[in-house]
Amino acid sequence: MCIVFKLFIKNRFEDGIKIDFLDYLLNDIKNEILENTNMIKLQNNSINVLNADFIKWNSKPKHLDMDKVLDFIVNNIICENCGKGNYIIKFKNIKFLNSKNMLEQVVRFIDKGDFNSNPTLFISKHFNKYTQYVINNMWAKYIIFRRNMEEDI
Repeated sequence: MCIVFKLFIKNRFEDGIKIDFLDYLLNDIKNEILENTNMIKLQNNSINVLNADFIKWNSKPKHLDMDKVLDFIVNNIICENCGKGNYIIKFKNIKFLNSKNMLEQVVRFIDKGDFNSNPTLFISKHFNKYTQYVINNMWAKYIIFRRNMEEDI
């Protein structure tokens, strides 16, 4: 589960603002997830997460606070430079809360479900919105915005 994209940089000005844009893009994705996730659907899935056979808990909790789980997930989304203008937005390579499983494995399970649980699509529906086309449009608007800011100064 990731977003792969390329930034097309034409000059030094654009190269100078790309880090700010990547921060802006990452924050936009995180806000999209936090504001538009169906928490009822996510909360209803907490029992399935607790009882999933593949999750190896260090000490199994009695219940999962899915608000805290969502915050943990969102706070561990990163943007990585892959070289030659290519970037990837993905999850940090860390363990999920109080378990021996990697974060992305658990996120994929919550998102896609299995035989016992329905998919929540709480990440993929948001990640799928950020296509190369959408990111290109955001980049173009960001360049115009920053140029206008600099002209006003």
